[in-house]
Amino acid sequence: MNDMAVRLRKSESIVGMAMYGSVTRKVWHDRSDLDMRIVRKPGLKYWLPANLIMLRERIIATMAIQPMDMFLADGVKFLGLLRADEPPVFMILRDEALSKAYPGFEAIDEIHSLCE
Repeated sequence: MNDMAVRLRKSESIVGMAMYGSVTRKVWHDRSDLDMRIVRKPGLKYWLPANLIMLRERIIATMAIQPMDMFLADGVKFLGLLRADEPPVFMILRDEALSKAYPGFEAIDEIHSLCE
């Protein structure tokens, strides 16, 4: 997860990366899947690079034998459809709409403390 966040932070196309599920509920274990939501900048210019990034990350997760539930969204509206009892943990949060939708949330650098 930390390595993925480092790679995604380098992309101009990606404005948000949030974790949900067992990681945020602090019940993650070695057979858990990773529940990820990636938010890209809107527009066709960012669509292809963001989708190629998603493909790369899925390949990396498959090679690491790590199940992943990952979705790509082009705006904050998609995140509002998720469970209310699993607030997101952002590793990337660099979009004004995301910051307004989740006031008080800040991006974390690493997830080690969540998985302990």
